Amino acid sequence: MSSHPSTAELQDFLSGGLSARQSRTVVLHLLRGCESCRQIVGPYMQALLGEQPVEAPLSAELETAYDAALDRAFAAACELPLSKSGWSVAVEQALVLFKSRISTGEAETLPSLDEVAAIETLLDLCREVRHENPKRMVQLAQEAVAAAGRLNPDHHGVRRVADLRCRATVELGNAYRVADRLDLAEGLVEQAAAFYLEGTGDPFLGARLFDVQASLDGDRRRFKLACKALDAVHSFHLRHGDQHLAGRALISKGLYTGYSGDCEEAIHLLQSALTLVDAERDPAVAAAGLHNQVSFLVDCGRFREARALLWQNRADLERVSGWVTRLKLRWLEGQINAGLGDLDRAEQALLEVQEGFQKADLHYKAAIASLDLAVLWLRQGRADEARDIVLKAAEVFTALKIHREGLAAVLLLRKAFETRVATTSLLERVIRFMTRAEHDPSVSFKAWFL
Repeated sequence: MSSHPSTAELQDFLSGGLSARQSRTVVLHLLRGCESCRQIVGPYMQALLGEQPVEAPLSAELETAYDAALDRAFAAACELPLSKSGWSVAVEQALVLFKSRISTGEAETLPSLDEVAAIETLLDLCREVRHENPKRMVQLAQEAVAAAGRLNPDHHGVRRVADLRCRATVELGNAYRVADRLDLAEGLVEQAAAFYLEGTGDPFLGARLFDVQASLDGDRRRFKLACKALDAVHSFHLRHGDQHLAGRALISKGLYTGYSGDCEEAIHLLQSALTLVDAERDPAVAAAGLHNQVSFLVDCGRFREARALLWQNRADLERVSGWVTRLKLRWLEGQINAGLGDLDRAEQALLEVQEGFQKADLHYKAAIASLDLAVLWLRQGRADEARDIVLKAAEVFTALKIHREGLAAVLLLRKAFETRVATTSLLERVIRFMTRAEHDPSVSFKAWFL
């Protein structure tokens, strides 16, 4: 190959006709993202994808500029980690088209442009389908891991290959976590950590590894460990000027802090997080922070603040929420109305929520919503209706084989209603306990009730 990729060489590269070593030379230059590269590669990437072909001959001036850029690129590229941030805009735009083809089912695998580009694209698409298709997320991450495993360290460099294998493996671990296969996720995150130690020490990759580890610790109910990892992620992104990702980490810490039982501190963390998060960059993250803040305000009995926050942001929350999340918003609305004494509106909302959770096969949440209804009915003197719905909910909890501490609380509640000595105070305590136990099985029935 000459001192810079010629038009013919670029065409061969884009069609997969270059050798691995020649492709690596082109990729190293593309990673620098120079303007001349954007002008030349972009049209050919579009032509390869079936867009209108565009001729892009090199002028004498462009030849000179291209050579100078290439010299600078090769001087630095050998030490660059293969991070997505280095890709040229032209390549980025072309990969978006590839991703759209995969996501719509038009192609099962990527064209053989370049093995590194294929891995980058698979990982991007893996993250994009997280909320809508966990199964596809796992499949894409598996493909990325397999592709990373085929990389030749002699061509790409041992440490850079370790970085790519780390990135692919941690995303597969995260995909399994999202799919509730936590044992597999744990093993893969440990494997990714081993790859990281063999790699370039890319700090951004390390932050991603900590982020996924924190999410896994949260799912495992290891909240203190999760919060420590998130502290590191938060500090890292602040140091590197990315307030949005720092806020995202703080939202997760706020959630886990609330799950640990410290709702007031959770609210404080979430308020701080929302001053950092860019809602336009990631509306779902901002919505999650707002939703969690409303929820913890309700848990703390700060119903007027919760109502104001919910009403101010209801349209934005619903716009980015799925059906189940909208049900949870309606549940919060019912709890707020109950807390403010508007029992008729609260009942209407809770009946809708109970029915909706049942249709979604979320029986634990439907049973908790039933207990909320029972509280309303006790407050209205409808003791028989409250008794009937509580006993049905107890049957659901028993059938779900909930953990021992939760079952003890259910048995206490059932006994109180069967003997007709139940009070709204006892019922509210059981609801708080069952809600906490859903997220933290380590809570103790004895410490809570005795």
